Amino acid sequence: MKPQWALQLDPRHTPAAAGLRAFAGVDVCPTADALWLRGPCDGAAIERTMWLIPGLRYRIDAAGKLVPWGNLLPVARLPEGAWMPLSEFLQPAFAAPALPGQVADRVTLRCVRTAREEPPALLLLDAATWAHYIDHAPAIRLARLQFALSSAGAVLVRGTPLPSLPGTPFTLDAAIACPCGYTWSPAVKASALSESLQLQKEEIALLAWHQRPADVPPLDAGTLSCQVIPASAWIPVSRSAVRISLQGLPA
Repeated sequence: MKPQWALQLDPRHTPAAAGLRAFAGVDVCPTADALWLRGPCDGAAIERTMWLIPGLRYRIDAAGKLVPWGNLLPVARLPEGAWMPLSEFLQPAFAAPALPGQVADRVTLRCVRTAREEPPALLLLDAATWAHYIDHAPAIRLARLQFALSSAGAVLVRGTPLPSLPGTPFTLDAAIACPCGYTWSPAVKASALSESLQLQKEEIALLAWHQRPADVPPLDAGTLSCQVIPASAWIPVSRSAVRISLQGLPA
């Protein structure tokens, strides 16, 4: 008979025996006041793992008696109950999935001032200012620009360099456009905000009010609205393209 060890556990420590579950040759016997384990004295992985489990350790002699570890004389006999493989005694259980989270209240984005300076990437202005600029600007300046026009007569311009015109400049970060000198609060990452808005490729979320610039209240006076600018809304700037687009606006 190969040398074996025995381990007497308090039943409260039963989960600790799971470390031995993966080893073949480790048996278990539950009694009224203890959980008994036995396994081979291999001087390797099984025996090292056994030492990590709290309990009383014994060697099993040829007569099936228990010899306290480090002693020479037996003190008791190994229980003769129903021994079974530990892998059958301890069965893994999967925890029930947690209930999905529920949104009790949504946080409203607000526009707050920021000390961080970033170059403008977009310019929001009114149609009259845009039309006057188009009539007088050099063609070489127009060739580098694109514009998007709303049905209310608001014009959004992008390109480098942006024209020096009265309007609201915007920074652009991960497809989120915010008025220069301001940022959103709570301060979530622009990429996370873009993902939450489910923006498609080349779409831009414009954080602003939808009225004409002359009607816009102070930026720190209220909450932000979001207008998604689709990729198809952008038109290369030319005098003819701008004039045709502006003709469709209500008088």
